[in-house]
Amino acid sequence: MPQPYLAMADLAKLYRVHPRTVRRWAAEDRWRRTGTRPVQYSLADAQRSYEARHTMRIERHLVESYRMEP
Repeated sequence: MPQPYLAMADLAKLYRVHPRTVRRWAAEDRWRRTGTRPVQYSLADAQRSYEARHTMRIERHLVESYRMEP
């Protein structure tokens, strides 16, 4: 089964981030992409990046909340 690919704007809407954020994540995490214009990125790669970043954000929040307790 072919892997789904989405345009940068569609991924930005999906994850509620700015399109430049999608471009940065794609570059940092080396997402697979199509070689045609408009460029489309692997949905599976995008999901992995989003989940990793979201998990780190939650963990960081928990650590900061723990430090604030008396």
